[in-house]
Amino acid sequence: MEVFPRLESPRLFLREIREGDAWALYRIYTDPQVVRYHNLERLVGFEAALSFAAWMHSLYPERLGLRWGIEVRGSHDLIGTIGYEYLDARQHGAELSYDLLPAHWGQGLMQEAVKAVLEYVRERTSLLYLEANTVLENQASARVLEKAGFVPQGEPYARGLPGGATYRVQRYRLEVDVR
Repeated sequence: MEVFPRLESPRLFLREIREGDAWALYRIYTDPQVVRYHNLERLVGFEAALSFAAWMHSLYPERLGLRWGIEVRGSHDLIGTIGYEYLDARQHGAELSYDLLPAHWGQGLMQEAVKAVLEYVRERTSLLYLEANTVLENQASARVLEKAGFVPQGEPYARGLPGGATYRVQRYRLEVDVR
């Protein structure tokens, strides 16, 4: 089996998500600010966090995508996640998604993580494009995508979220220029 790719940026380590990360994932995915615009339910209980960690971990060996845990250098605390899941059977396109604890917002950390993932995609995959979706009200996420070179696609569309809320979502796309 291939070794899970570990990525680095000036301030971050992106590494494999393990079962031991369940409590950190629970903290991330129960934070109301993190899940506000998310398309999944808040985690309820440690068992749900364990299942979520196992699902994230399974993406790579099952060739369904990749999900990294984000750590600040010098710390072993998981502060977020980033990764992609394949969109089509031929695996020429994938959907990028990411989350970060609010205490780390506004520091450019997610921009660093996205850059590291894009370098990996360009150098080590055969993906031709990445897509990402963001709720219109989530301007910080839109800025992360636009700074990374993603371009809005079409008009925003309505999307239902868990709990019955509906948001307007903008799809973004980045054509991957393979080196």
